[in-house]
Amino acid sequence: NDGIIFSTTNGGQNWSSPLPIGGYTVPTDREYTGSDTIIFTGWDGTFAYKGAVTRSDDAGVTWQTYAHDSSYSSFSGTHFLSGKNGYAAYLKTWPVQQNMLDRTTDGGITWTNILSDTTSNIYFNDIFMTSATEGYIAITTGSTGEILKVNGSSTTLDYSVNYPLRRFYKGGNTLFAVGDGGKIVKFNLTMGIDPTPFQLTGIYPNPTNGIINIQIESQSQVTIFDLQGKIVLEKRI
Repeated sequence: NDGIIFSTTNGGQNWSSPLPIGGYTVPTDREYTGSDTIIFTGWDGTFAYKGAVTRSDDAGVTWQTYAHDSSYSSFSGTHFLSGKNGYAAYLKTWPVQQNMLDRTTDGGITWTNILSDTTSNIYFNDIFMTSATEGYIAITTGSTGEILKVNGSSTTLDYSVNYPLRRFYKGGNTLFAVGDGGKIVKFNLTMGIDPTPFQLTGIYPNPTNGIINIQIESQSQVTIFDLQGKIVLEKRI
């Protein structure tokens, strides 16, 4: 709380001095860690309580906080596919209560609304997107929990249990939803992925005799061929 982050480089045996990241920033979700980019999400209490993204693009040396442009909102769960592309589930409490799902393509500086829900007895807790238009929202409905399937600007009920569901975690091809009472449910992501092949873009360098960079926004089956047409790598990324 109060915009403070600690870091460790030896598995938690020792911790750094407090790293200030913002006067009234309260992180609620740990999101993205790349080679140099670290992102925390939560809310900023400087004025009117806004969802906030706190990020470092130099491995934690300096930090920037970007507040959502919607007042009286708080990010409850976020999912960043990369350092730039991310999604936020949040509650807007004024002038009416609304559960919102927004998308950013610039690392949290600006956001675009995808869908909203004004149902008074549900709360969006976390989000996991499998593509730019499809994914899942973990919600609380009273004392029960549900997983909503996102399809474009609408949702449908995908799964329900008799306890609230709080957080998504991904391991391999499995998506886990963690709930109250130590309950966990899981879902095989490969069943929900469109198997239609498509041409990837932004691959560099090509050709290469070493490291190759492949930019994707969703889970993909990638096959790499050598110049003679022989498969040298085939895996899900």
